Amino acid sequence: MAQELIPKEKLKTPSLINYLFYLSLILLIILGACYFGMRIKISSFKSQIEETEVKVAKIKTEGDKETEKQVLGYQKKIKDFSELFNEHKITSAFLEFLGDSTHLKVSFSGLDLDTKTAEAVLEGETEDFKTLGEQILYLKGNKLVKGLNLSNLALGKEGEVIFTINLSLDPKMFKNE
Repeated sequence: MAQELIPKEKLKTPSLINYLFYLSLILLIILGACYFGMRIKISSFKSQIEETEVKVAKIKTEGDKETEKQVLGYQKKIKDFSELFNEHKITSAFLEFLGDSTHLKVSFSGLDLDTKTAEAVLEGETEDFKTLGEQILYLKGNKLVKGLNLSNLALGKEGEVIFTINLSLDPKMFKNE
């Protein structure tokens, strides 16, 4: 082993490199501290959220649940009413039709109206067969009458004509519009 007799000068690193090294080391330490600080903050926020959820659950009282039940009950009633309203048939249009279509010498004493099948049974009387024929012709000529059947034709004690008319009507007459 040979020793060197001439001492060599130690190489000096430039001061800029030292400065950048220490600066990056300090930045690394700061970033690590920020990372761990944020992790601690996140876990703190999570625990606060859980505590708040527990408080909200405690705040909900039986009164709130009772109010919710009432509101749901009202919703059901409104829904049922709207269904009934949509299914409701308007009979006033038929009564107007009957008033406009009745001969002056004909009187109806009975009415059986079925809005689902759009059929009506009219029991009535008139003074003679000619008036009854005019009434039937007028009803048959109306666009709202789809079919007509005359039955139970009889003469009364005083000579009046007693009859029953079965009408098949246009279902549009009963639409709820």
